[in-house]
Amino acid sequence: MRLIVDASVVIKWAVAEEGHAEARALLDAGHLLLMPDLALIEVGNALWKKVARGEIGVQPAAGAVSAVRRVVSAILPSQDFVSRA
Repeated sequence: MRLIVDASVVIKWAVAEEGHAEARALLDAGHLLLMPDLALIEVGNALWKKVARGEIGVQPAAGAVSAVRRVVSAILPSQDFVSRA
């Protein structure tokens, strides 16, 4: 199954917050995971804020951003989703 994930799901892959287990289950289910390119910027910004607030360390945040490219099959242009939105 093809699933489009947004930044909130990706953050939950890396940070143990509400919805973490459900988000992680998507990784184990063997789905083809897609993400709009804008979500990558949103992920970076959200993780930066979590580091600034002391919720997570710099290394886990950087690792989470790097991991996105390994687990997401394709990062798609956001403009492809405008008409659907």
